[in-house]
Amino acid sequence: MKWRTHIAMSWILLPGLWLLGRLSLRTLPFTIAMLFVGSLLPDLYHPPVKRNAFLHSLAGAVVASSVASLLVAVCLQTLVSAELALSFEEAFRLIFPAYVLHLLGDSLTGGGIYLAWPFSSRRFRAAGYRYDDPFLNIVMSGFGIISLVITIITMGLIELKRVIPP
Repeated sequence: MKWRTHIAMSWILLPGLWLLGRLSLRTLPFTIAMLFVGSLLPDLYHPPVKRNAFLHSLAGAVVASSVASLLVAVCLQTLVSAELALSFEEAFRLIFPAYVLHLLGDSLTGGGIYLAWPFSSRRFRAAGYRYDDPFLNIVMSGFGIISLVITIITMGLIELKRVIPP
């Protein structure tokens, strides 16, 4: 899939985060930033010939998300105010699911993912779409954009009700 599609797909997580009480208008920018990191992390390094097996596996998802979460937590705790900083666990809870959604998206392409690497070098493919297939990219981006818009509108209406009494 295209990188823009991976970013938009990560927004599918927003309604669930809001329903779980882990998202507010105040934390939305940081949340979207963490989803951005997680959604692009698997494509951090692409060898010229083939897809990186480590970064496109579940083992790679855990390791890369952990390292990225640690870096994010340390950077935010030193650069922003304490109430806006994220802990390692909070960053991991955002980065890891976005990473897994990236893997899910890549499993729909002909390249597939190395699900069980390093135990198996076999690729897992749920479908055989080309990475640049317009239908696949538009549909998956559409789900993400709709999720983002619905979440922002719903959050805004509820916040507005809190500010303006009936």
